[in-house]
Amino acid sequence: MFFIKHFCVLAIACSITSVYCRSNIAKTEKDSADYYLAQAVEAMHSNKYAITFDYAHKLISYAERHKKNTGMIKGYNLLAYCYHHNRKFKEAKIYYKKALKTAHITEGNAALLPMIYNNLGIIAYEMGDYD
Repeated sequence: MFFIKHFCVLAIACSITSVYCRSNIAKTEKDSADYYLAQAVEAMHSNKYAITFDYAHKLISYAERHKKNTGMIKGYNLLAYCYHHNRKFKEAKIYYKKALKTAHITEGNAALLPMIYNNLGIIAYEMGDYD
């Protein structure tokens, strides 16, 4: 059980990293979705979840103002990951579902769907919800 639990958490972290770290985005403008995403991911890798949480909120706010649904999806997924890491499964589930809903209504985000469904499955498993 120990192995499965830690493998699942590692899978979430890897899935977030693989989707978000496709290019060198650290040199972007300070008020951009890429900048907030890069800062959030960097903080996440340093286990600084309060900072990750803050930048994820900034990413979502920026994405909402500029109608960038992909940024909103990534921000929701990061928030869910922070909640999940802190064992706040109900909150994590809420944000994974927001990411899922936004991904379903946005063209070009089909690649994000398996990751979100996987993360929801891990949350259900850890909550003991096997239905």
